Amino acid sequence: MASEAQAAHQEIELEISGMHCASCVHRVQRLLTRQDGVDEAIVDLPRERALVRFDPARQDLEGLLAAIARGGYEARERVIPEGEDPLLLQEHRALERARIDARKAWFALGLALPLGILAMGPMVFPGWHAAWHGTPAQRI
Repeated sequence: MASEAQAAHQEIELEISGMHCASCVHRVQRLLTRQDGVDEAIVDLPRERALVRFDPARQDLEGLLAAIARGGYEARERVIPEGEDPLLLQEHRALERARIDARKAWFALGLALPLGILAMGPMVFPGWHAAWHGTPAQRI
């Protein structure tokens, strides 16, 4: 009897976007496991995915997606097109995230470097202060 109940359960993999930290993972996992019919939810932050085991007689995909949306995250069922390699898709997404992170880092450096030079320049190069104000540098 227990094996029949286990056989009736279904596992799906969801792609979830909007998670940034361990707290987000815990929140999504809690949102999923509190749904009626959900037995287990395993959420993976680096891959931005969740594996959900549920009873299709008591819960459906739309209910799971709606629960995640109420939590402030976007989710969809993970579908791999015919002939596509899932590892290549994952690698492509990781490279795209790395490009975005690199752009953000260069932007932050572009803002921080001039401010650092203005703030620390006179301490590192005391002659700048004298040249700027036209007075000799005094050391005490």
